[in-house]
Amino acid sequence: MKDKVWETITQYDMLQQGDRVVAALSGGADSMALLAFLLELKEPLGIGVSACHVNHGLRGEESDRDEAFVRDWCRRLEVPLQVVRLEGEALRREKGGSLEEAARRARYQALEKAAAGGKIATGHTASDNLETILLNLARGTGLRGLCGIPPVRGRIIRPLIALTRREVEQYCAARAIPYCTDSTNHSREYSRNRLRQQAVPALLSVNPAAERLAGEMSVRLRREDAFLDRMAREALARLEVREDTLDRPGLLREDPVLQARVLGLLLDRAGAAWSSRRLELAMEAARQGAGGVELAPGRTLLATPRWVTLRREEEPVPCFSLPLPPLQAGERVEIATPVGMVVLELSTNPGQNSEKINNCPLKNELDYDRIGCESAVRTRLPGDAFRPAGRGMTKTLKKLYQEEGVPSARRQRNLILCDRQGILWVEGIGPDQRAAPTSRTRRWLMIAVRPWEGGRRGVEDSSWKT
Repeated sequence: MKDKVWETITQYDMLQQGDRVVAALSGGADSMALLAFLLELKEPLGIGVSACHVNHGLRGEESDRDEAFVRDWCRRLEVPLQVVRLEGEALRREKGGSLEEAARRARYQALEKAAAGGKIATGHTASDNLETILLNLARGTGLRGLCGIPPVRGRIIRPLIALTRREVEQYCAARAIPYCTDSTNHSREYSRNRLRQQAVPALLSVNPAAERLAGEMSVRLRREDAFLDRMAREALARLEVREDTLDRPGLLREDPVLQARVLGLLLDRAGAAWSSRRLELAMEAARQGAGGVELAPGRTLLATPRWVTLRREEEPVPCFSLPLPPLQAGERVEIATPVGMVVLELSTNPGQNSEKINNCPLKNELDYDRIGCESAVRTRLPGDAFRPAGRGMTKTLKKLYQEEGVPSARRQRNLILCDRQGILWVEGIGPDQRAAPTSRTRRWLMIAVRPWEGGRRGVEDSSWKT
């Protein structure tokens, strides 16, 4: 079994020389075996080993018994131990999922804090992996749910993932390693326990190697999932014409599997929790080219014949207008606005600094000598209209935004350059005809907008600098 654990650690590159690792030590057989394995590897690998016990306060005297047991064991082995005590009643009152989920979230938060940047080792086994797959299957899942428990996720490592629970208990018996038994493991109140007591024995009666084979399946499916994810990221890079907006005809040319993955990546990036049912509704809206679907709180997908856009409900942007300073050739100026940094550069070489997004050139150049007095950067105002270069007619911004499929929440965040005569340039659309460069242009004003990371700034933070 030691060789099996070492093989897992090596295969997934879990530990390196000098690593600090915290063992999640509940006192159960899995965690006690985990600590024993780590201590055996401490000298050969040159790693630092400590433990963390989380007392959830949910089982009364039994919780305190487990804590005392862990304290005594770590004291005997001279293993540094951190104990975190949680308020059980607070976990029971927590909204947004089951008590098991609330306890799990709180436990991992405590472990992250205890690890202080080091690695966290948990005692998950092949038996846990099979139970997780069955639980996901019963609740409804896709490929990712069938991948089970990952051996490594960020700084969390699971060295026992190739061992069954029976093998772990045999190891403890052979090494005279004591452990606690959680009485709630026998309760039929919890879904995982019912699977453990009924479904898993039925599977093992069909094939005693079911746990090992489920682990091998997880490995294969994780590879396939990673491959599809990579393809979806490449497709997203091709299809995204601007932030959170996809080219709908291009999306529909992709395989339906990639279509769903691309939309899922868009949502993941926006930090939205979404369900497979909502994703199916989004796919249908994209196919129809019309309608909207609320995929998650504050995240709505809108479809038009040309675009598929994820609208994020954001805090409102205050109206503002900031004057543009005069520029000299070769000079670069940055103007901080509530929605992003506007970068202006005056050049005597056309197109030298044009930006590109996904290989599409931005319309971000103006003829500097055609800009009038009192120029400024501002947000949209009621009745705004301009004549986009090359289109031959004046339109209101409202109409243009509708035609371009710009989400409502985005319209107030788009920046505008103007002078006393009116609009010179609109972010994402381009210059007005009167300010567009021509063959006679001698000085080009290059414009770029860099959105703030993590939100927006207040108007009081706005300024300009060279």
